[in-house]
Amino acid sequence: MDPKDLYADINIPFGTLAYTDRYQEMVQMIDLYKPTRLVGHSLSGSEILEYQKRHPNMDVKTYGAPVLDLNFMKISKNRLSNYFDPISMFDWSAKKQFSRNINPHSY
Repeated sequence: MDPKDLYADINIPFGTLAYTDRYQEMVQMIDLYKPTRLVGHSLSGSEILEYQKRHPNMDVKTYGAPVLDLNFMKISKNRLSNYFDPISMFDWSAKKQFSRNINPHSY
């Protein structure tokens, strides 16, 4: 595991993900290539959701993002999570599905 990923993982619950090198590198690439949609899995999913907070018009889709969202009454069609996925198990707004693989965090 890359130490930058570990540092970014630690920042997720504190809302400081936008201050990590990894996030800043993503923003540089977005500024360079100007995509209209961002797609991310796991930690990248959390990063693009953080980016979407600052740029609400950006279309995003996440898979298995480590998100703490306990609102199960509003299911998001743009956030997907597998049942029994230990990484995204607290993203109750994600649309749940059963994994096609033995690894529930795989997509």
